[in-house]
Amino acid sequence: MVDFLIKVIKTDKKFYEVLNYILLSMTETTDASTESPVQDIKFNRVKAGSPAADCMAAVEEIIRGSSGEYSKNTIYRKLPVHLGLPRDAMNTMFMQIMDYLLESKKISVDRVGHICWTYNPGVVDCYQKNPQLKFPSDNSKGCIFFDSKETLSGYNALLASSNLEEQHVLKSVNNAVHIIEDNIFSGELIPKRLIPKKYNRIFESCNLWRYSLGNSWKLIYHVSSGDCERIALIADYLNNKDFERLFGDL
Repeated sequence: MVDFLIKVIKTDKKFYEVLNYILLSMTETTDASTESPVQDIKFNRVKAGSPAADCMAAVEEIIRGSSGEYSKNTIYRKLPVHLGLPRDAMNTMFMQIMDYLLESKKISVDRVGHICWTYNPGVVDCYQKNPQLKFPSDNSKGCIFFDSKETLSGYNALLASSNLEEQHVLKSVNNAVHIIEDNIFSGELIPKRLIPKKYNRIFESCNLWRYSLGNSWKLIYHVSSGDCERIALIADYLNNKDFERLFGDL
């Protein structure tokens, strides 16, 4: 039996990696300063085909495909069983992967716990090179942009309007933007499956957020992140009737 196991370990690399991971996860240590072997996994340098790489790929696929719809617990329950890890070991690895994705700004969580994919450094770089689309603000963070020239033109039309309702909307938009500058996740995620095609006009939207303006209007925005920072892209502001027409009764 021992000879058979040795033969399997030598010939089956996948089996060896899984067995090694399980043994490391079960290892107890009496040194309180020694970190768990699971915490030592560098998820930005995992080997392709390893249990960690397979698990992370599965987590990313779920988040990308259902951005804004699932909580952490739901994502965990949807992990495929073919990953080949005992449930306890997979739970530990899953928690570490989620921590890594959050810390590396690849995912974000809204105020009710829904998770979305935000990592898109190309988009961040593109907008940072187009300061004419930056929202006019005294905030030194400067992380708010209009997603297009059309959205900017709509905002400028509000600035030039003397209509009382439009001036009220303008004030509400400005107040909301200041709040989002301080906390870019102040809004609530809209499930990816409900995002209309009109909001994919600049890039394929991995996320869309709504922020209630408190006067029967809602601000719609995207969030994109790079390696160092996140930006919000204002996409629209809608009254409740138009919002329900586009998104239904969220």
